[in-house]
Amino acid sequence: MCLTNILPLFSQVLIEGKVRDEQDKPLSDIHVMVSMLHSDNIVGFDITTNEGLFRIHLHCVGDSVRIKTSSINHEDFKNSIECKSQYLEIILKKSVKDLKEITVKAKHVVKKGDTLSYLVSPFAREQDRTIDEVIRRIPGIEVEPSGKILYEGTPISHLYVEGMDLMENRYSLLTANLPYDKVSAIEVITNHEPVKILQEYATSGKVALNLRLKNKTTLTGNAELAGGIPFFTH
Repeated sequence: MCLTNILPLFSQVLIEGKVRDEQDKPLSDIHVMVSMLHSDNIVGFDITTNEGLFRIHLHCVGDSVRIKTSSINHEDFKNSIECKSQYLEIILKKSVKDLKEITVKAKHVVKKGDTLSYLVSPFAREQDRTIDEVIRRIPGIEVEPSGKILYEGTPISHLYVEGMDLMENRYSLLTANLPYDKVSAIEVITNHEPVKILQEYATSGKVALNLRLKNKTTLTGNAELAGGIPFFTH
């Protein structure tokens, strides 16, 4: 495996590049993750296109970060790089690892169309209490002190629970009170269009989040906690 640092690109921190195999064939559906150098906290993520391309926006804290790939058919790649805008070429070797182990890793994040779905469990910590704490660890997401959520610098337009807009613009009340262990996945929906009749024709550029609940978790009728927060129960 090798990685070629070609050129810095923009003044903003944008890490992009191409993943290919040893026969120079572009590799699609490769998970590319960027984490802090001395921790497992993921700060950026993308899945390669059919052309093997990826783009990851970062907000750097230190001078360096760690980039890693994960896929079913190829060996993982890991390397430390400078936290600056740059173009990378990553060459992967065919994998000889246990297929079952790699498949489980790949399922932590699933991309379908404009939706990235993150399983909650890999991003949760033992000390966590609410889903707000987990949301903060999703790559590309920032949460302001007010509770306002941004994805790659853009404020989200909606936060749904099972596709329902329960709190409208007061979603921070929900995320600060909903126990994280009631949520199975956090979906990031780009190019979100809330008006259904326009979904087929419009590219809005808006971003929304959708929380998928665990099977036994339900919203109990019209019951609400203080402050108008929906009450969830098993």
